[in-house]
Order: sequence, then C-alpha cells, then structure tokens
Amino acid sequence: MSGRILVADPVSTNRIVLKVKLAAACYDVIQAAGGDELLARADRDRPDLIILSSDMGSDDGVPLCQALGKRPRTANIPVILVTTDHSPELRTRGLMAGAAEVLTKPLAEAVLLARMRNLLRARDTRAELRLRTRTNQALGFAEAPEALVRPAQITIVGDDDGAATVLRSRLGPHLPHEFLIESRFQALSFRHAERPHSDLFLILPEAAGSARACVTLSDLRSRANTRNAAITQLVRQGDTDALTMALDLGADDAVEIPATPEELALRIERQLRRKRDLDRLRASVTAGLELAATDPLTGLYNRRYAEHHMARLFERTRENRGMFCVMLVDLDRFKSVNDRLGHQAGDEVLVEISRRLKRNLRAIDMISRHGGEEFVITLPETRLEDAVATAERLRTQIQDRAIRLSSGASVMQTISIGLAMGTAESHSIAELLAVADRALYASKADGRNLVTVGQNAA
Repeated sequence: MSGRILVADPVSTNRIVLKVKLAAACYDVIQAAGGDELLARADRDRPDLIILSSDMGSDDGVPLCQALGKRPRTANIPVILVTTDHSPELRTRGLMAGAAEVLTKPLAEAVLLARMRNLLRARDTRAELRLRTRTNQALGFAEAPEALVRPAQITIVGDDDGAATVLRSRLGPHLPHEFLIESRFQALSFRHAERPHSDLFLILPEAAGSARACVTLSDLRSRANTRNAAITQLVRQGDTDALTMALDLGADDAVEIPATPEELALRIERQLRRKRDLDRLRASVTAGLELAATDPLTGLYNRRYAEHHMARLFERTRENRGMFCVMLVDLDRFKSVNDRLGHQAGDEVLVEISRRLKRNLRAIDMISRHGGEEFVITLPETRLEDAVATAERLRTQIQDRAIRLSSGASVMQTISIGLAMGTAESHSIAELLAVADRALYASKADGRNLVTVGQNAA
C-alpha cells in the first residue's frame, strides 16, 4: 500500500502532531500551510491521500476539495476533510464537493488510521485496474462499453425488520433504487440464479453486538457471489471499535448512525458509482485477456501482456516515487519430469504450480508465464522484507505438497526464485529483469529450492 500523505493545516502545531502520529504508523508525511501551497504540492508531489483542515484560509475547506477534484493530476487523490463543525450540513457539503470523508475534531486516531487504510486500499485497487485497462488498450483491445445505468438493488441486512423498514422509508425518497430487506441468514444463503445479485449491502448494527455485524460483513466479502458488491456497515454513534473493525474487514464505507438521509444517500450513491466503475474495468480486463493475453495451458498472463503491464507499472512507480518487486520463478529439474513421465505429466505439473502460485498472491499482484517452466511475478507497492516473505511462502507452498497426476502418480517439485526491487531510481524494466535473472541463477547454483535477492535491492 502507498503511504505519502499530504497534511494541509494553517496551524503548524496541528501539522506536527499529525505528522508524528502518521510517521509512527509508517506513513511518509509532507505538509502545506495554505491553499495555494496545498494545490502546488498536490500537483508536484502526487500524494496518495490528503488530510485537509477546514480552517484553510477564510473558507471551510469545501472550495479546496472542489479545486482538487477539477485538476487532472489530483482528481483521483482521496481527501479527508477535518473540521470542528459537527453539523450534518457541512458533512453533506463536504461529501458533495468531493471529499472522500469528513471527520470532526478531536480526531480519534484509530478511526483516522482505519479510514486512511480503507481509502488507500480502494485507491490502489482502482489504480491497478485502470493500469491493466490501459495495458489492454496498448495491445489493441477495445475497452468494454459503458453499460446503461439501471436502478441498483440495495439489500438492507439485519434481523430487526422494524429498523430495516424505517431505514428503507427514510432512504426511499432520496434514492431511485430497489430495496430488499433480508435477515443475516437470507443474505448469506444461496441466491437463486434468476434473482439479480445485490449491488450494495447496507448492514444494520446487530442487537447482539458489533462483532456479529462484522461477521456478516466478513462472510459477504468472502463469498464469490457477493464479494464484488459494495458494502456499507452502519454502526452506533461512538462505537469506534465497530467502525474500525468494519473498515479493516473490507467494508467500502462505515457510517455512524443516526445519520441524515441526505448524507447516507450521498454515501450510497458514491459507492454505487465506484462499483459500476470497477465492474466496467473488470469487464474490460476480462475481455482483453480472453482475446490474446493469456497462456492457453495455465490461464496465466502471457509474456506479451506482462511486458506491457510491467512497463506501465515501471512508469507509475517512477512518477509516484514508489517501489515494486519483480520475481523470476523457475521449476527445478523440470526436464526430468518430462523425460520420466511424459509431456502430459509435465503440463499437469505446470498447471498445478500455476494454480498454487496465483492462489498465494494478492489481487493486485500479477503472475505470467514467460515460456517453458519460467514465471514472472510483479508485486506493486511492496517493500523488500514483504517481497522476501512472499517469495518464501510461494517456495514452501510448492515444496510441501506432492502434485498428484491424472495417471495416479505423484511428483514432488521445487522452485527457485530470483528477486529484484524496482524504485523511482531504477533505470529500466530490462535492468530489473537482468538483476532478477542473475539472482535466479545464484539460487540454482547454490543448490536450488532457494530465494535469492538481487544486489540492487540491498
């Protein structure tokens, strides 16, 4: 996850206090004391997130949110507006102006950090999908057409039918969507094929406690037919534990109640727009990959796609001053599998190795087959120690379990890995691949079944 935060506040003490807290959470903090400096630094330094005080200048921060949203270089940077005004009107105005969140002072540190983690995860996911879409376009694949916007289906989840009915009646006049009320059991049960999946789940706080509501959220996020829905968790006012837990478990938003119908409707519409955007990007990626960007045996990205994607990831890293990892993975003594058991067995081994590697990577990571028994893995926004830990996990996932073949035979297989780190100072993707290749050769020379870090990562 990226971590450059721009703190904009006219009071130096406020900036320093916030910088200390964020630095302790391993964020890189830059500062701005006025509106003009904020816009200039945001343009130049491209922070991952902006924390904006409503005391900037003579206004309440809303015009600055609007200005940031209108600039091409800053439009996609999430903004947290911090204010001493507890009125619902300012919260609504701030959200309408483009603020990703409006928080009131005094700031609860746990809530602020949870909101930041949530917004940065969402930003990284959208950025990665946009990057993959641009890769498809560079390869000549058309972007998926924008579908006709239909009324969304919103499911209110909770075991209190009375509370759910009241919420539906309050939101109905503000949202042109279809509402469904379900118990926790109904929401998690098998959903019939003829019934459309919900676009957004609105989870009520449970009478049994916040932990149960968060279990519902976690279950919805983990299931294939609901994991891509937007999820908004409602929590009781002052229940910061439930709010932070919900955001860290994968809620797209968490809202303290009571909240005005206007604010809640704004938040729901924002989540639905983001979901439509992500759905369209996923469709674009899927369509492009089905055309020409996958390896027919393993279903992984092929070399052609990977090279274009890595080039764009490299450009983004240099622009944002971030870092990423490149791994070269090679099967040890794979020729002997083909020689002893035949090429069909070799293909089965490659398919199973591919499945295990992919299953143990994040959604934003990319794995491709570069031919034969060699794979390339890229890990965006990854530190060296995390990259090494991931490589070791991949290595042990392969070595620890035999691969069963359709013939009834089984094969024990190992892999060797060479690792290189890319930063804003790196010269080229070719250089990084050469470093990873030398590291892979060292893993082979030192006995195989090893992870070696290239010298540029030291």
